Amino acid sequence: MIKAYKGNKSTKWSRGNETAFEPLSKKYNAKLNKIFNIKPSSKKNNRFGSTNYEIKGTYIFYKLFGNDIVIENLHRFRFFIIPGIIKEMNNVIESVRLKNVGITLKEMLKVFEDYGVKMYVHGGFVRDLFSGKRSDDIDLVFDAHIETIRKVCIEQKWPCPEINEQYGYVAFDYDMKGMMIEGIEIDNTFFKPIIDHDFTINGLAYGFTDKVLIDISGKGFFDVINNRIRISTYETYIDQWMKRDWKKPLRYFKLIMKGYKPHSREFHETIVEYIEKNLKKVYLGKLYRGVSRIKHFLIKNLTYGDIEQGENGEEIVTVGTEKDKLIPFLRALGESLSAKTLNRIMKEIDDI
Repeated sequence: MIKAYKGNKSTKWSRGNETAFEPLSKKYNAKLNKIFNIKPSSKKNNRFGSTNYEIKGTYIFYKLFGNDIVIENLHRFRFFIIPGIIKEMNNVIESVRLKNVGITLKEMLKVFEDYGVKMYVHGGFVRDLFSGKRSDDIDLVFDAHIETIRKVCIEQKWPCPEINEQYGYVAFDYDMKGMMIEGIEIDNTFFKPIIDHDFTINGLAYGFTDKVLIDISGKGFFDVINNRIRISTYETYIDQWMKRDWKKPLRYFKLIMKGYKPHSREFHETIVEYIEKNLKKVYLGKLYRGVSRIKHFLIKNLTYGDIEQGENGEEIVTVGTEKDKLIPFLRALGESLSAKTLNRIMKEIDDI
């Protein structure tokens, strides 16, 4: 864990480097401790007590990620010590069991540490902790090549049902109840161009080894506390941001469905306008075997279902374990899109 030493009343400095531990304002400190039910008396259970810190300085960046990282990534990252997150993550890694592997998540992480691999939990799982929820999906990020991960899976005799070298992706475990534990290389997540990230609140990560909360965009930490949606890059690039990944505007409505609010009315209207204008060309356009992009998203990305081709070429649709998300998502769309657009979307899934 990152060490802090006594300094003046407002800042704690670590020895021998340029890293400052700066307490958050009373307002945000109180908000965070209320969210995670952290009381002042909890100091005996955590060396940082009930105070939430931002870690400032370049040292923390290189300590976590090494000295070979391109400097252009340095300026946007922010780092925090949040006692509530530490407490919740400790509970998670001890309680989550990989059913097809036969060990807990904590035991799996320890194995990777023994192989010299650092692991981070990233994305929606971290985001949802701030709203008191626990996601069924745990997305891990690892600082090793995918071949190292394959080696660990083989030597430990873990099933690891899917390993994709091209995308640096591995599925560690999943079951029929929807629990998924996946991993991806750090270069394909933290250090990809910021325009390819989606929303600031999805760009939060937690380092198990150093117990540090990482804000990849530099804006996600305060956005998630304030229940706010914004894109990770500058908003002047929003058109390019949407064109690079057609799923991003749809993921926006997943966040709306969860109760998050757009940071501005103009931002919301830009997302809605893009879907309306590109409905036919993009969202009703065929992705594969006659399956439209919007149908693929609703069945596979939203409900974790499947779309297969039968022996006679017929389409076989299986709604997944998250089928209960379908109606709330369509309702969220319906509150913003025109009735005509919503009806065309609904028509794509009238066979389920």
